Amino acid sequence: MIIPAILEKNIEEIKRKIGFIDGRCEFIQIDIADGKFLSESSYASIENIAAIEPISKLEIHLMAENPELFVEERYPSIFKISAHIETKGIENFIRNAVAKKYIVGVSVSPETPLETIDNLPGGISFVQFLTARPGKQGNQIIKEVFPKISVFRQNHPGVRIQADGGINESNLQEVLNLGVDDVVIGSAIFDSQDPAITLARFREVKMER
Repeated sequence: MIIPAILEKNIEEIKRKIGFIDGRCEFIQIDIADGKFLSESSYASIENIAAIEPISKLEIHLMAENPELFVEERYPSIFKISAHIETKGIENFIRNAVAKKYIVGVSVSPETPLETIDNLPGGISFVQFLTARPGKQGNQIIKEVFPKISVFRQNHPGVRIQADGGINESNLQEVLNLGVDDVVIGSAIFDSQDPAITLARFREVKMER
């Protein structure tokens, strides 16, 4: 599955980008950066984002120091939510998000070892591997993450895997061949001349058997 990703500093730009591809994909990921977990910041009102209520389902990727604060409420338009495994509040986030009946994931920064994913509370449905430096779109892909994805796929065949960051037409096939289930793409879609056509073209690429 291709999941378009949006990282913006104001709600109107988020709405504008959603409008390009709404209803043409199952999920749209909105990135929220609080300026504390990373130096970069973005629009961070999850309540206002949830109020957009697009045709496609919303997914939230939290780059926040205290991700548990974002799952105090259950927003009907948000179906999936992930936070970074490197944050101190990750265990409370997982428990609270599972209790709110979200599809819950953890995001893993490029330099984080696989061992960090062990011994977390149950309820995780997916792991999102960051294949570029998080915090802004358009960063270069980091292929050193690929072996970690392959090992995780072998060790955890029942967990859904997402790859997010630096993915475009030149490397999408290689990423899919790692066995990932979902690919999150931001700038390669929204910086193109026609995001809807670009999304459709990406969706045609399949893993080589």
